[in-house]
Amino acid sequence: MKLKSTLVVISFIIILVGIALCKEERAWGNTGMFLEIIKPVKGSASANGGCGMLWGIDSVGINPAGAVGVFGFEAQVEYINYLNDFKVQRLVFGTRTRLGVFIIDYTSFGSDEFEIITEESPGGTGEFFSEKDSVASLIYSRHFFFKNFYWGVGLKKMTMKLYEYSSSSILYSTGFLFYRDGLGIGASMINAGGTVQFIEEKEKIQETYRFGLSLRIYQGKGGDLITIFDVIKGKEDDPKFVLGLEFGFIDMFSCNIGYRIDDGENGISAGLGFNLKLKSGMVMMLSTSYSDIGVLGEKNGVSLGIKW
Repeated sequence: MKLKSTLVVISFIIILVGIALCKEERAWGNTGMFLEIIKPVKGSASANGGCGMLWGIDSVGINPAGAVGVFGFEAQVEYINYLNDFKVQRLVFGTRTRLGVFIIDYTSFGSDEFEIITEESPGGTGEFFSEKDSVASLIYSRHFFFKNFYWGVGLKKMTMKLYEYSSSSILYSTGFLFYRDGLGIGASMINAGGTVQFIEEKEKIQETYRFGLSLRIYQGKGGDLITIFDVIKGKEDDPKFVLGLEFGFIDMFSCNIGYRIDDGENGISAGLGFNLKLKSGMVMMLSTSYSDIGVLGEKNGVSLGIKW
């Protein structure tokens, strides 16, 4: 009885923190570009790679098939600071059922307010511009015919606000993942089927295609070393390549590093993760990440979660 009460209290605290972080609908951009920014902290640490490696709620926004990695119940709160002007807050829950794994994710993204400057008023017009958005997602994943083969699908309701204009859209994602004996292969299509319309002209939100490969190259008493390689292709963009390494020490500590080969504006990303297993069987999780975005600046984030 005491254990159940403790779990309820901890879950309630995480929910309250998440509501406090996500109390405003925030986001960025009239093209849905912010959808490429709000990747999970762990994915950000691997330079947004990990299509063939990320499991559980860390896979949201990368490959919905990875949701199958939730083995009981997980909850997580994340905060990401992007270029010191944009803030991301995220609250996510995942649970395993007889039908498969379900994940509910709510993410908000918002900018600071910027004063509008024109040629007539170079010192400022007194009017202010900001960008706000939110995304609510439902993800489902399960085994697909074979023991080591998984499939996932996700639906997103996106609400966007840009200055005095707003728009909303429904998007979907799907993906597959194969994992066996340290080898992971994943493929996904993310953020498909959406359009936005702020004034008159409709604009299509660009879907993203991913292929990922992960391979465990070392396994020993000290831990496992995993390499990752991802190819990311927007429908109208040139492909991007991600290289990364992750080292995990007996389920207590992990560190990863990634490099995204893009247009020269993206550099090295890195992250640290810590797990604390309690006598009750509950695991407390803390993750941090840092990403160098070249001349644009940097992105850093922190997440706190529980699972049992």
